[in-house]
Amino acid sequence: MANRNAYEVLIEKLFNSARAIISNQIGIPLGCRKMQGLILRLNTYENGKIGSEFNRIYQEYLDKWGAAKIDYIIFAQYFHETTSLPISSERLEWDREALREEDKKLSRINEKFYNGIIDVCFDIIQKFGNNSK
Repeated sequence: MANRNAYEVLIEKLFNSARAIISNQIGIPLGCRKMQGLILRLNTYENGKIGSEFNRIYQEYLDKWGAAKIDYIIFAQYFHETTSLPISSERLEWDREALREEDKKLSRINEKFYNGIIDVCFDIIQKFGNNSK
């Protein structure tokens, strides 16, 4: 396996997460939280907040693959609307009836964002499919 830098690893994780969301290997709530975290980390690299070594690595990546700015606000919007909802293992601590009520809210949010999330995931796959190896 070729020695890859941290930026390329994050791009591969973004690509794989997009595939996992589309193929239902990960649910929309957890998948979106994962994507939001990856995009924030990638944009930190792109905004030069990591340091000169990562800036050099990022520039090499841009030279090789072209502009890669990730600006998919839909994940931030979804994250914002679901922050207070139980979506992971904390669900096990909830009362059954209270969880049902929270799930109704989550279902409405999922319905609102579903098509946009899937479209963005396909965009990511298309944009980075050849670059994620």
